[in-house]
Amino acid sequence: MSKEAIEFTKLIRKQYKATFNCIEHGIYEGGVYRQLKTACDIIDRQADKIKRLEEENRWVPVSERLPEKNILVYLYQNKPIKCMFEGMLDFMNGEQKWVDKELYCVDNITHWKPIVLPPQENEAKEKVGTDAEKNPQNNGNR
Repeated sequence: MSKEAIEFTKLIRKQYKATFNCIEHGIYEGGVYRQLKTACDIIDRQADKIKRLEEENRWVPVSERLPEKNILVYLYQNKPIKCMFEGMLDFMNGEQKWVDKELYCVDNITHWKPIVLPPQENEAKEKVGTDAEKNPQNNGNR
């Protein structure tokens, strides 16, 4: 998450806590509290989605973990030149080897990354969020 998003989240949470304290002491009630709570819930869900997507789409060091065998991924090679290409982890003659998509052996692979496929037609038609998420001011809590 960007620095600006983190700071914005902290600001919203600070305002939410201040409003909640006022409600506990009977000083303040109303739709603003519900709107702030809805905003905090949305921010939490979006932050979780961002974290998951960042993890799914990052370059993974081969020292940390290897991809599934015979699954096409992006490979990063740092020698003899730095380059990225499609390839996979394969077994040849009983040995684990990195190969490019034409099945030529390659060396010096330092990182790999999953290939992200475009969305399927039915995924594109899915509803992105609830009406309350799209417009928290119009969720009947005024």
